[in-house]
Amino acid sequence: MLKADFHSHTKFSYDSATTVTQLIKRCKEVGITCLAVTDHHSIEGALRVQEKAPFKVIIGEEIFSIGGEVIGLFLKEKILPGLPFEETLHRIKDQGGLVYLPHPVSGIRKSKLSIETVTQHAGLIDIVEMHNARTLFESEADFDWVRELIASHHWIVAAASDAHSVWEFGNVLVTMKEFETPAQFLVSLSEAQIAFKKSPLWIRVFLNHKVRAWLRRHQSDDA
Repeated sequence: MLKADFHSHTKFSYDSATTVTQLIKRCKEVGITCLAVTDHHSIEGALRVQEKAPFKVIIGEEIFSIGGEVIGLFLKEKILPGLPFEETLHRIKDQGGLVYLPHPVSGIRKSKLSIETVTQHAGLIDIVEMHNARTLFESEADFDWVRELIASHHWIVAAASDAHSVWEFGNVLVTMKEFETPAQFLVSLSEAQIAFKKSPLWIRVFLNHKVRAWLRRHQSDDA
């Protein structure tokens, strides 16, 4: 069985300072054996982790589209930001990838998708992140519209740490069967068990964008 996390960041994201070496070491410490690396507008970090890690790595990208944020999993090429939402989804699908909807109810993110946008393109979405360890202030009622779409469109439910710092890896562990293809991944994820805890508030307060930017400037050149 795999212990997985499907949404994470390295120093190749503008808002993370985690190096490839730090990431791999931390994943080994907390027992992660399958990781989707989903940097903002880059697959370089994912490719470097895949090259060096002793565990399964899914190439992903978190993309700011016109309309909101979306993640592509099992990508082969980078997808440019700033495209229309529907075109971004089709570009993910054209690569044989899966469309993953991150933090759908997070009200504090500038890139939040509207309910209308999600509903209009629901048929192109494969996975929805119902548990995000970094999302703050959401309530059960916030998820009502998401649950309705899950039931209507048979989305697969996922959970993720959304780790932007090395200490956040391990907050989410999804236990699932081995897989080789995206189709097998969906089947395995549909039967998975989730262990989930929120990131401590101090991480969001003290490891803010300014602090992470300082760390990026003062760390070694280790990728």
